[in-house]
Amino acid sequence: MRNLENLKYDEFIIKYAYLFRKLAHLFEYFVLGILVYINLDEYIDNKATILSIIICLLYAISDEIHQLFIIGRSFGIKDIIIDLFGSLLGINLCLVINKKWKKDI
Repeated sequence: MRNLENLKYDEFIIKYAYLFRKLAHLFEYFVLGILVYINLDEYIDNKATILSIIICLLYAISDEIHQLFIIGRSFGIKDIIIDLFGSLLGINLCLVINKKWKKDI
């Protein structure tokens, strides 16, 4: 019975590990997008959005380049797109909150 439980657990891990890793990256870059935008918006109001996107994109690219030097890891365009999408979600959340905040003031 124990082996059957281990097998089901292993199958679950294999089946969903890729999805969980990609969702984790999405969330990490979501937070990065928020943090970068908040910091840039504090100092440069009108170009914070564009600069935030550029910084997050460059960071995603540099992360993938770094993986070229790690055994067992590889460069992936799909990963850059997922990371950028997470950043865009975070930045857009900030824009929506800023718009709502300024409207209420």
